[in-house]
Amino acid sequence: YAYMMTHPGKKLLFMGQDIAEFKEFDETRETEWGLLSYEPHKGVHQLVKDLNALYKEKPALYAMDTRPEGFEWINCISPEKCMVSFLRKTDKIKETLFNMLHWDLPGSVFVDLFSGSGAIGIEALSRGAEKAYFADNGPKAIACIRQNLAFTKFEERAVVMRQDACSALDSIRLACREEKVNFIFMDPPYDCGHERDVLSVLGIMPYVTEETIIIAEASRQTDFSYAEELGFSVIKEKLYKNNKHIFLKKRILV
Repeated sequence: YAYMMTHPGKKLLFMGQDIAEFKEFDETRETEWGLLSYEPHKGVHQLVKDLNALYKEKPALYAMDTRPEGFEWINCISPEKCMVSFLRKTDKIKETLFNMLHWDLPGSVFVDLFSGSGAIGIEALSRGAEKAYFADNGPKAIACIRQNLAFTKFEERAVVMRQDACSALDSIRLACREEKVNFIFMDPPYDCGHERDVLSVLGIMPYVTEETIIIAEASRQTDFSYAEELGFSVIKEKLYKNNKHIFLKKRILV
């Protein structure tokens, strides 16, 4: 059980396995709950509860479930001790980003462009954002976002749009009743120029005010010197090993 819960991949227990039933799973009979009167079965039941709690408590066990950089072997074979050991890792870049945004997220409106799995917008919701918009034009990405929102129970606070980023921004203008959006995050394919296209559209959106924070994740070599001519100022740059986060705001005209 511990190996399954800590190893990458989705988890599956058939009915009755959480109390160590002797019989094979059979959908025509009910679970043998009477086994819980025996200490060994009660112990297995408690183990499964504790592992579920651990899984929810430690983002490293699920945050990068399908990404190679989220897993590292320490020892993949130890016949003398009959054991294996490995590391599960969180997305340090995402963690760093939200540590910077943390205090301003409660009650905010968050836009996640080029959403992919929706991890950024969902993290914002989990930290108190009132509402999040998710935009991606890939059908598999949209299905993944909806599945993740259902799993995290944030569906009622989310709007999912199967559109390219620029079209989605205009849809938000037409549908959104908020006077402003607090955060707009984009993680487009690197070195393709999408950042400039998005900023050009944001410059004419009424919900983008001088207080709106725009965050772009880009390769380290991506140039944002054009931001000034589009009406934005770079207020912060956070560099990582292979990429960076650029923080922008609308320039205040005096």
